[in-house]
Amino acid sequence: MIYKIRQGGGAYIWHLSLIGLAIGLLWAGIGFNLWHDYRAAEEEASADTTNLARAFDENITRTVESVDQTLLFLRDAYQHDPDGFINGSGSWANGRGFLNDLHVRMSLADRNGRILWANPGPVVGDINIANRAHFLAQQNSIGDKLIISRPVMGRVSHQWEIEFVRKLVAPDGSFGGIMVVSLDPSSLSRFYESISIGNGVIMLTTTTGVVLTRVPARPALLGGDVPAETRIRMLQGTAGGSHRAVSSIDGVDRIYSSRRIERYPLVVAVGLSAADIFAPYTRNERLYLAIGAVLSIASVAAGLVMARQRHSLLASRQMLSTTLETMSQGIAMVDAQGYVQVMNQRFIDLLGLPRRFLAESKPTLRQILDWQFAQREFGDGTDLDDAKARVARGFDAPVPNYTYERTRPNGTVLEVRTQGLPDGGIVWTFTDITARKANEVALAAAQARAAHAERMQVLGQLAGGIAHDFNNILQAVQGGASLIVKRAADPDSVGRFARMILDATERGTSITRRLLAFARRGELRAEPVELADLLSGLRDVLSHTLGSPVAVGLHLADDLPPLLADKGQLETVLVNLATNARDAMPEGGTLTFTAKEEVVEPGSVPAADLQPGRYVRITVSDTGTGMDETTLTRAQEPFFSTKPPGQGTGLGLSMAKGFAEQSGGALWIESAQGHGTSVHLWLPATARAMSARSAGPAGSRPQDAAKSVLVVDDEAMVRETLAISLGDAGYTVLVAGDGQEALGIIASGTAIDVLVTDLSMPGMDGLALIRKARKHRPDLPAILLTGYAGHGAQMAVGGSLNGTFTLMRKPVTEAQLIDRIEALLAVAASTG
Repeated sequence: MIYKIRQGGGAYIWHLSLIGLAIGLLWAGIGFNLWHDYRAAEEEASADTTNLARAFDENITRTVESVDQTLLFLRDAYQHDPDGFINGSGSWANGRGFLNDLHVRMSLADRNGRILWANPGPVVGDINIANRAHFLAQQNSIGDKLIISRPVMGRVSHQWEIEFVRKLVAPDGSFGGIMVVSLDPSSLSRFYESISIGNGVIMLTTTTGVVLTRVPARPALLGGDVPAETRIRMLQGTAGGSHRAVSSIDGVDRIYSSRRIERYPLVVAVGLSAADIFAPYTRNERLYLAIGAVLSIASVAAGLVMARQRHSLLASRQMLSTTLETMSQGIAMVDAQGYVQVMNQRFIDLLGLPRRFLAESKPTLRQILDWQFAQREFGDGTDLDDAKARVARGFDAPVPNYTYERTRPNGTVLEVRTQGLPDGGIVWTFTDITARKANEVALAAAQARAAHAERMQVLGQLAGGIAHDFNNILQAVQGGASLIVKRAADPDSVGRFARMILDATERGTSITRRLLAFARRGELRAEPVELADLLSGLRDVLSHTLGSPVAVGLHLADDLPPLLADKGQLETVLVNLATNARDAMPEGGTLTFTAKEEVVEPGSVPAADLQPGRYVRITVSDTGTGMDETTLTRAQEPFFSTKPPGQGTGLGLSMAKGFAEQSGGALWIESAQGHGTSVHLWLPATARAMSARSAGPAGSRPQDAAKSVLVVDDEAMVRETLAISLGDAGYTVLVAGDGQEALGIIASGTAIDVLVTDLSMPGMDGLALIRKARKHRPDLPAILLTGYAGHGAQMAVGGSLNGTFTLMRKPVTEAQLIDRIEALLAVAASTG
């Protein structure tokens, strides 16, 4: 029994020894694991903060580059045409609309600091920024550089702003002022706010330590200076590595990585909370201690801890992976041995690589190059062996940081940034800049078109042109003929009035010649059409027929090719579209015809059914009321109309669409309520040359010879015929060639019983004359003569005049005019 006890005791000791050994090994393992976890968490936090800082560096760089491009564009536009830029006229009138789509504030100050222009505008009052630091910095700077201010309270917007400033240079080379793009500091932090970093912090500062933005936001820090010690650590951190510090702002212990933005005096710092970073470690430590106290569940507890540890590590890596996958750049990191350690899906997509490279654990750079050379990625004639040798030599020496652009065979333009790592590895960042390059080309083209547009006449004649001219001519012819009949026995008078009629007919012949040239029709068939001639003739006609408040403009591209269409139907379609535009601008506006050649690629235009090929694109734009989304959706339906019953068939747009499609083209409409409408027609381009192509009799009724009439008209022959007709009818007639002369007669006290005036005259028009005349004679009867009176004139009359007043359209016969005068005199007598 003792033996057994001894044996049992030995076994117990042996078991205790085993348990002790197991416990020792357990605690040794726990200690090692805790140390390893701590180091892993530190290293992973350093990598996470470094990678996030790099990602935010890219984002800030793109944002500042975009702002700087906007500044350069605005500066070029202003220096090209300063007055047009400030007033929104000239070449800038068609180029400034896109500024309203930019979510930034812009302003321009002259050399004295006075704000001349702002968008959104207008500038209210006299605002001067001459004492602003960013103004003084550019004023005293040498050369052309971008200056970024600390956050300031904007004197135009009255909001916190970060000013991005470029210098304006006067023609003599001196300082001419500044162009400013102002960003809300919060706009720089929106990208950061979308990324969850727990109790971490992201801060953008200048290299001098001025806080530009911070996430989470601390308004009191905005524009302030970070402590000197913190700034030194941030600048030291930009060279690589990370540091740990307790924030003097909120007392949070964090691990920080900093990165200086290469092209600008900016530093981005990312700090992750140590509590968040080491939370898994702290939890594991407690678990390990519990496991050590309870040996019976040591293996289970260890397994659980390891599982949790692995899950925590995977979650951290997943966060980094998600960040990389959601970036718009392609990223690849290659180690010193040439193995690709990190790459994202965007990298595969931008380079057109097969997805198998993502599936492989660690593909080599040489494998990727082999595939690219096999696909002729770099074109024919590239020496594969020499390229591989150069790649291999690249890993034997430190890789410099550089950026270049490369165009892939599919036309994609990539910006490639190469950055060497301290361990000999390389990080590549690939950015698709195809759209940016296209925008740069488009900007250059727009500037060229603007310069050309300055040499073209874009304003049409005022309302009622042809109607007004013809009615004046008819008035002269009618009055002259009537006088010839009355004075047939007087040869001198007959000759005088006959010459007057001949002058009027010559003027009518000139106008008629232009109308006939436009109205001439050939056989209705598809033929090459010289659009420049067609649109020029159409502009001349529409300028006279659309009404006074509508200006007609024409923008034609150089070397516009003929298009293939039925010329007669095309003219009808364009006239219908112009009429629709006129109806959409009841208060007046601008109708613009634009034409250019366009090569259509699949998906390059919003008209989905348009086949690829060469087209001439005609755009008819107005500045009218526009259409809401519901109306725009139904606009091309047959019989759909927004006009009142009886004023439109609802077939105009549907017929235009049918004409475009039957001609091998397409029609597309863009419109927004309050922003006008643009109708786009694509018609096939061709290289072929273009195919060759009453007044009633006057009466006379003698009236009261004691009555005097003042006749006012800027047309001498109209004024003279009216005066002679009324004089022959027994009236005492006074004449004036304009409103000022007529007012002088009225103010002199001369007896005047009726005022007869033309509506459309230079300087003071007929309506204004009647208003001012009635300040002297409140009850003065008045007749307003006009060759054209649209809705605008009628509304003005109805809302501005009262009493004995009437409106008559030219031409009027002598009898009609006398009857109207007598009617007004009778009304005046009955109310007097």
